[in-house]
Amino acid sequence: MLSGLIVVMIILILPGFTENLTLDSDDYCWVMVEIDDQDHQEAFQNYNKNNENYDLQGTYGQNQFKIKWTYVGITDTSKEPNMIQGESIAFDASFSTPKQVIKAKEDIAINMSLSASGNSLSFFTPFASARGQIGKNNSGWANFSNEDEKVSFKTDSKNNYLSYNEVLHANAPTGKAGDRLELRFQLYCGEKLETRYIYEWKIPENQSSEIEESDQKDPAMGENQPIDSDINDRVNPKVPEGYKDSGARFSDIYGEVLVRRGDDLLGWDAAEIDMVICEGDVIKTSYDSGAVLSLDDMTVFYVEEETELIMNTGPERENKLKLLAGKIIANVKKMINDGSMSIEMSQAVAGIKGTTFILEEEDGISSLKVLEGRVEFKPYNQDGIMVDGGETVKVRDGNSSSVMKYSITEELNLLDEETRTSVERILIEEGVDIETEDMHGKGSKAYVKYFILVAILFVAGGIYLLLKPFK
Repeated sequence: MLSGLIVVMIILILPGFTENLTLDSDDYCWVMVEIDDQDHQEAFQNYNKNNENYDLQGTYGQNQFKIKWTYVGITDTSKEPNMIQGESIAFDASFSTPKQVIKAKEDIAINMSLSASGNSLSFFTPFASARGQIGKNNSGWANFSNEDEKVSFKTDSKNNYLSYNEVLHANAPTGKAGDRLELRFQLYCGEKLETRYIYEWKIPENQSSEIEESDQKDPAMGENQPIDSDINDRVNPKVPEGYKDSGARFSDIYGEVLVRRGDDLLGWDAAEIDMVICEGDVIKTSYDSGAVLSLDDMTVFYVEEETELIMNTGPERENKLKLLAGKIIANVKKMINDGSMSIEMSQAVAGIKGTTFILEEEDGISSLKVLEGRVEFKPYNQDGIMVDGGETVKVRDGNSSSVMKYSITEELNLLDEETRTSVERILIEEGVDIETEDMHGKGSKAYVKYFILVAILFVAGGIYLLLKPFK
């Protein structure tokens, strides 16, 4: 009887057991539980503080956004055309509100509009872009797309500040109890305004009426245009003539992120989600900005603010990436060719084979912090140094420091919330035990359940020892 009781208790607390019972239930849907208003007013204030010649004003409403850009510097008539104090333009974007209840694999259709107004620009040419994203459990983002598979909509001087009226589509994923789905809609112009809709996988409270409502189609949406929303299923955009596709793509962008071809020193252009990143392209993030870069093999680079790097990830490149300045967090998977990747810095080269780490280049100092796995860090005039998870090393003027321990938790706390959440989830999946009071997610719950399991086994063993003399 005691053995049977232990077996039953183990089965009930195994991670995911009770959750998986709901996988095949037709009653479960994605139910909206929260609307997160992201007006980013502090970011707008910081932008104006750090850019004394330009002024950004963001006006927020749920899925109704307006950003006005104004030049507030001194008029300069020596320029051609003239730089005129007060020249400005305003950008407006709106998205229709998603449904309260969404079924698994359902096509989600959203009306989107983007336009420019009050254009008094003379010298300057600011731009704006709008897009929608969908993500499950904050573990990667796919994009809403129109019928031509376009995912980012940009209005600028190159297209004469074109207006858009589009129907965007994405497929809802399946889920299990405890899963969360997030829909994001944003307008970006130097800074962004964004509304996030949070859903949970559960049975709706008013199941019959809500599901019936979710089945109703808006005639204005037209026919369903389902797309594959897997973050790694990418369309094959045209590669510019004379260049080679690096295989890298932006899976997230925030703030000001610029890209230029390696042979065009002045050809900086604003980064877009669906753009081709070619071999040798230089990527640069500004203050309070960043991006997430993904490769076809699931390798992910989180590019922090004020960072500059060169993407050399093509199959014919010996060195896959070069960090010129700033900071990146990398989760390297299996690698495309020989199972390894090398990242060049000013003082050393990092050789990686499937691990998670942080590289930072600042003031001629190249530093490495390994979060999990092992990295070979090789100063240019020394032998390689093997650095394991929880260890860090720096190289300056060709001389390396000793390998030292550091606090992974403290390092993660320096990251922005979204990057930190994503990296924590990666580390949990890799079995890294991070001691932090606000740890969250599936992995930490699993640790709690395993702890309970061990405790129960100890209690059961004690009961057995107590009862044994009475046999």
